[in-house]
Amino acid sequence: MNFNASRPTVSHSCDWLEIRPYSRNLLPSLIRISEEAFGPGYFNDPVDLQFGTPLHLLALKSGRAVGFSTGYLSSLDGAIRELGCYFLREQLDGDPTMVGVIKTAAVAARHQRSGIGAALLQKTEEKLSGLGVIMILLPAWKGRRDIHIEPAVRKLGYGIAGTAPDYWKTECDRGDFLCLDRGSRCVCSMVVFVKVLERQ
Repeated sequence: MNFNASRPTVSHSCDWLEIRPYSRNLLPSLIRISEEAFGPGYFNDPVDLQFGTPLHLLALKSGRAVGFSTGYLSSLDGAIRELGCYFLREQLDGDPTMVGVIKTAAVAARHQRSGIGAALLQKTEEKLSGLGVIMILLPAWKGRRDIHIEPAVRKLGYGIAGTAPDYWKTECDRGDFLCLDRGSRCVCSMVVFVKVLERQ
């Protein structure tokens, strides 16, 4: 199995950054960050945030939320079904049945490219590894231009497993959320990154 992944080349250590599980009192900040990153309506129900889940992390700078990530454990088949990425089934055939999924990672616009996203991903990886996971799937949004999170995930050793074009088209056409890149039609796709962790 080769996903064209590079070896991890950085280890982000942000001494000024606190990373901890979500807290309900920072819900407005989480929604603000998600809207900056993905457009209004991305979290249309606070239940989506699943407070108290140890794999849903919040990055704080001086007590202010500046980024977040959401992760979960799943069977490989369950993750493939939920993500709708059936092309992964053949590529990941014979691999572990349980995987970690980092479903969302976002950083407030004024704090991007400062290591916060990579620090959130690394902390989630540590927690997943501690639960025995050796493979992580990371679905990423690709709009008109680049994949905003790609530099961080490439540096951490992720490779591309495949792409699901028009992944959000139905929801976008219906107006469930306001895509930042939408023009007269949906142009977004989902790129799935994969990383195989070293066994402990």
